[in-house]
Amino acid sequence: MPDGVVERLFDSVRNAASVRGLAPVALAGHVETFDAEATTRGAVPEMVLTPAVFDHLVESRPDRLREQIREGEFEFLVGPIEGRFGLWIAEHEDRPDEAGLLVYTDTGVGGVAINDTQTAVAWARSRYEAARETAEPVTLDRVDERAAGRSRGRGLSHGAESAGVVARERRAPPRRARHASAPHTGGDMDAFLSRSGPVGICC
Repeated sequence: MPDGVVERLFDSVRNAASVRGLAPVALAGHVETFDAEATTRGAVPEMVLTPAVFDHLVESRPDRLREQIREGEFEFLVGPIEGRFGLWIAEHEDRPDEAGLLVYTDTGVGGVAINDTQTAVAWARSRYEAARETAEPVTLDRVDERAAGRSRGRGLSHGAESAGVVARERRAPPRRARHASAPHTGGDMDAFLSRSGPVGICC
């Protein structure tokens, strides 16, 4: 298990009955761990990816992506995601459901905030559903078509990391999340952090 702020994400999705999320940025070095933790109890996570993150997965782990789709381990969708922070909802049978946000900075993952209040979880669900409505399912044919396109030189003009698609975990000592530690995220993030009962660590 990696140390630092990303581990709190793994704690949240571990043993969840359902996991849904928005991924505007890929977590370098943590994708396999997230996959394992999110499916511990047999859940089939549903993730909305930006086209750039989808491209990154096709380039970096095409065989594993195909396997996850073929075996029904994950459901992926591709579409636009408003904002630059990641979001997830973890529904549990033995503890309160949780919603979480990942904050990205120019140098990687800046922090994570977790909230298990009903209001915050409902807000996260509504944001997820809004993104899902405009997204399209990822099929094996779509993966093969995109992989073929990349091999013919029709992929991104920059590497994924240089284009801001891949985020690496910052190793700074974590601190508790607070209202002032989420710059450039806008009113939605501020509202999430200001709701009663936030639990988390941040940059």
